[in-house]
Amino acid sequence: MLFSKETYFTSFLTVLLSTTALIPAAEAQNSGRVGAVNLDATGTPPGAGTRTLTIGANVIYKERVQTSAQGSTQIMFPDTSTLNVGSNSNIVIDEYVYDPNAGTGKMVATVSKGVMRFVGGQISHTAGVTVKTPVATLGIRGGVATVVIRSRRVSPAPIRNCRRRGARSSSATSAQSLSRTMSAR
Repeated sequence: MLFSKETYFTSFLTVLLSTTALIPAAEAQNSGRVGAVNLDATGTPPGAGTRTLTIGANVIYKERVQTSAQGSTQIMFPDTSTLNVGSNSNIVIDEYVYDPNAGTGKMVATVSKGVMRFVGGQISHTAGVTVKTPVATLGIRGGVATVVIRSRRVSPAPIRNCRRRGARSSSATSAQSLSRTMSAR
């Protein structure tokens, strides 16, 4: 009888220790936590279905965060960085690693559409943060950055105060001469 109790206890202890060994692996995957949600924001973890983001929910590595026309959310990270995601946005947290003892880490995010505001924490002050967009890759050191992706099409900026030789200096005249020059081409 004593032998079976010891076997039962050993089996119980083995199961208990094997389940607690899995907890740090699951926690290591967490990148951040949702600090605020305004209306409709969803997250799609890799290999899982889409879920509605709620305050306090974990956001994990490779998770896609999307917002509707009325939605926005804020994701807070362990290094005190925050990522504010505006309406009609689509971002993925490609990588987030942070060692609180050393105060170092790495963060990479991809913004494919919409608005994202990054407020730097410890990682951005030591190694920098990388934000990928459809047209450029940005490096952020230290401060605050706002990224706006309107479309993949690049449109020219308006030209002001351009002067042609012999033209009057008024803005209307400059715009008219530029218009004539462009239509002549």
